[in-house]
Amino acid sequence: MLTGRLISSKVSPRTTPSEITEAVYAMQDGEFQVVQTQFGWHVLQRLAPATLVEVEAEIRENLLLVQKGNAGQAWLVELRNAAQVTLTDGYGVWNTKFGSVVTPDFAG
Repeated sequence: MLTGRLISSKVSPRTTPSEITEAVYAMQDGEFQVVQTQFGWHVLQRLAPATLVEVEAEIRENLLLVQKGNAGQAWLVELRNAAQVTLTDGYGVWNTKFGSVVTPDFAG
């Protein structure tokens, strides 16, 4: 039975077996090669790099996710800084920087 999957679109000498790295860097775009490593046999195809037009939508989507995450984090920091927290004696003090209760010696 044959099985297959895309391992990665990026080949890194630090994380990829040397046989695969050497084969991929020696190949031309569109070329196939069969390579054996300690993990078994691998059928490789080197693909041409994607153009900006092909990946623009994905880049925009990722940037939007980062922006939303940053906005959400800023909102949480704002809420945490405005929090009015009262603690029972002996439980520590509210630290606005960390948004948590810390021991008095750590609050310094």
